[in-house]
Amino acid sequence: MIPLVIGVMIIVAAFNLIGAVLMMILERTRDIGILKTIGTKSSIIRRIFLFEGLLVSFVGLLFGIGTSLLFSYLQLEFQLIPLSEENYYMSYVPVEPHLFDFLIVTIVTTVLCALASWIPARVAAKTDPLKVICYGR
Repeated sequence: MIPLVIGVMIIVAAFNLIGAVLMMILERTRDIGILKTIGTKSSIIRRIFLFEGLLVSFVGLLFGIGTSLLFSYLQLEFQLIPLSEENYYMSYVPVEPHLFDFLIVTIVTTVLCALASWIPARVAAKTDPLKVICYGR
């Protein structure tokens, strides 16, 4: 059940990232048109938006890992989440952060965010400069 929930969360996060990068592209459509008009290659424009998507995901990853480490520390030190000893045979929720888990999450998140950023980056690279400059879209 937990892998299913995590899978759904990852899919939702990927679509949120795609939407965020597409919004960045829509806000900068005119700039993309100007860049293409002055001769910027599509691959460079693709890289710009791929980098922006990765930057957004990296900030989210740092925030998530930082929050996770903070809550792990607080739970280890202060046992903030108590349990009923009659039911669970322990008085608090045990937490044991592992470096390997953080590395796996970082790698998987980076790969998935790169894939999710690739789709909007391709859209930006295919922008027709003539239509953008003439119609502003």
